[in-house]
Amino acid sequence: MFTQDITHKHYQLKDISFSRFISQYTLPYQLGTKKIRIACSELALLETLYNIPTDKIGYCRELVIKIIKKQKKTLRTDIREQILRTQKYHTSINKLYDIISPIEPLLAKQVLSIIKKVSYVL
Repeated sequence: MFTQDITHKHYQLKDISFSRFISQYTLPYQLGTKKIRIACSELALLETLYNIPTDKIGYCRELVIKIIKKQKKTLRTDIREQILRTQKYHTSINKLYDIISPIEPLLAKQVLSIIKKVSYVL
């Protein structure tokens, strides 16, 4: 029935399981007889930009731009801030800022304020 494999990343942060922490930002989804969890848009954006293969940089950039344009009013900055407080995705949030600053300046200001508050500018 399925022709693709679904991969799941496992992270460990200090004494907590990052996978357990991040599961609060996912939604259960029934796919045939399998139950999987789908990430919310905020987490998906950060994960997309986390470790991009060099041959997929352009595709990921265009995908992020498309999602931002479509969902800019519904994206929640508090979720991004909570995720960044786990000391992960610092490069992702900076890449997100670089991508959206020319196309969505108001959203870029929000992302920059999160970077200054919780993360660091690269």
